[in-house]
Amino acid sequence: MSYEAESKNSILIRKKIFDMFPVSQPFVERPYNQCAVVGNGGILNKSLCGAEIDKADFVFRCNLPPTTGNVSKDVGSKTNLVTINPSIITLSAAAEAGGAPATTAALASLSRLLAEQCSPCGSSLTTRGAASTLSICPLVVNSHHSGWSFQLFPITIWGLKGKKAVFLEDLEAYGDAFLLLPAFSFRANTFASFKVYSTLEESKARQKVIYFHPKYLRNLALFWRTKGVIEYRLSSGLMIASVAIELCENVKLYGFWPFSKTVQDTPVSHHYYDNSLPKRGFHEMPKEYSQILQLHVKGILKLQFSKCEIA
Repeated sequence: MSYEAESKNSILIRKKIFDMFPVSQPFVERPYNQCAVVGNGGILNKSLCGAEIDKADFVFRCNLPPTTGNVSKDVGSKTNLVTINPSIITLSAAAEAGGAPATTAALASLSRLLAEQCSPCGSSLTTRGAASTLSICPLVVNSHHSGWSFQLFPITIWGLKGKKAVFLEDLEAYGDAFLLLPAFSFRANTFASFKVYSTLEESKARQKVIYFHPKYLRNLALFWRTKGVIEYRLSSGLMIASVAIELCENVKLYGFWPFSKTVQDTPVSHHYYDNSLPKRGFHEMPKEYSQILQLHVKGILKLQFSKCEIA
């Protein structure tokens, strides 16, 4: 199977990896009626959207953002699926090993380490039956992809080593949510993703790991290219908003605001939990947001721009 962003490289998968994939598509209740896609934009601060978000049938989030404590009134606490960018786990080693101060809030710490990676083409996960049951491109890798072989060897991911208990405690905030990882996007992501899977399996955690199918992500990028979104890689927000359109009858986006000020000219932070800016040249946020706005205008989804109404 070829990697999504490194298509010249491929991975051969043996039974150990094959058994990591779900037997079938995990979204058995789709289409969901009302879905909330919660971005991490600073516009969520003081929005009081938490109650409305939690009423949705299915809630998507990006990269383990904080949802407990005071922020829950603005961002909600319900999570059915959350993405993780495993490459940030490995990058965190240098910062922490270099003496970077540890944050007191474990969730906020993880969200900062994992907060950058959050589609209309078939289904998008890698499941065991995707090759035979989906005609366009599977969303998740499944275990009916025969003929794969890959030598799984021991690995150590610094972000989890020695901190397994903290990591698992952090995940408790997400209940029994799916953890969606791009294990087959870049080779560097694969082992970190597998480590997350093995950690959860060994601990019998409630959360279940699922993997984006690389073919789905390639086709998704090709689709958005036809709309003028030509970039090195789609943002997590556009990926998950696209997935939600496929899985849900009604989609509402919260926290999608790539500007430093609101329409009322009020300054806002980049994220609702910090003001760390994204790397330049990686995503084409103006073009992406233009497309999201068009989807809003056409009624394909709804964007929440302001405070939510309190019933």
